[in-house]
Amino acid sequence: MRTIRMLVGLLFLGVLASYLLLAGELVEEAQWATVGSLGVLGLAWVRLGGRPQAPRVTARAASTPATSAAAEADAVESDLSPVEAPEPVRETSTATMAERKRRKVEAAKAAQAEALAAQEADDEEAHGPIIEVEVEEVHVAQEFVVEVTADSVEDADIAVTVEERRERHAAVRERIEARRRGRMAEIRAATVRMWEEAEAREDLVALLRTPNHGLHVLDVPEHPTPGRPYGATFVRLDEARVIKLRVPLDEGYSSSATNEPEPLPELPPLPLPGDLPPLGDLPPLPDPVEARSDALAALAPSDD
Repeated sequence: MRTIRMLVGLLFLGVLASYLLLAGELVEEAQWATVGSLGVLGLAWVRLGGRPQAPRVTARAASTPATSAAAEADAVESDLSPVEAPEPVRETSTATMAERKRRKVEAAKAAQAEALAAQEADDEEAHGPIIEVEVEEVHVAQEFVVEVTADSVEDADIAVTVEERRERHAAVRERIEARRRGRMAEIRAATVRMWEEAEAREDLVALLRTPNHGLHVLDVPEHPTPGRPYGATFVRLDEARVIKLRVPLDEGYSSSATNEPEPLPELPPLPLPGDLPPLGDLPPLPDPVEARSDALAALAPSDD
């Protein structure tokens, strides 16, 4: 019966799957036929699963009297078996009980010690010898109390103020230094530009060396002394004239004999101590302590 019901269920699922897949392609008559077949298969599947199982109930009813009869036979046999008497109770002394307890405790301790020794031996074999570190000195933390007073608060405020002023002065000093560096950079750049402009001017010597340069050169002086060294400098007057200035190189120098220092005149001998004139009445020297206090008072700011 179960096999038939399973086949009906599989057939129902197959028809339902085909209907869902081909619902758009079937005509109206085929759709109604499929729905009817699904209904019939579903009703058959329900009918096949709802029938009672009479044979099983009969077998259970038949087995129940047999079980009750076997239980009654066991009860009769237990009533007929001889009753076993318990062992007689014997009195034991307190000393014997204490010795037994002591022996049990000693045996437990010995077994525990053997187990620990075996475990330590296994640990040493697996991880090597155990290294024990002993800490000799131990520092214990102590309570630290900080006392806050008006003087300490004032000192802290003064330190903070001084630090702030120092930082402010450092920032101002850095700005001044950066400004100075910028100005020096500008001055150096202007100097370099001036040198470049001076170097970029025309080279009159090279220009005069070229043939047909078209410039009129004026010699100053016109008739130099022969045999003397001269240095020449060219200066342009206009587009067509250039001055050739000759400067003698042996003038402006002095001989080494003239550069020697003149001997100093002889000084008169120093007078003896007895021949010195009297110093006269001089004011007494001030007290160093009073002078120091007056100087500090002058440096101190006034209350006004």
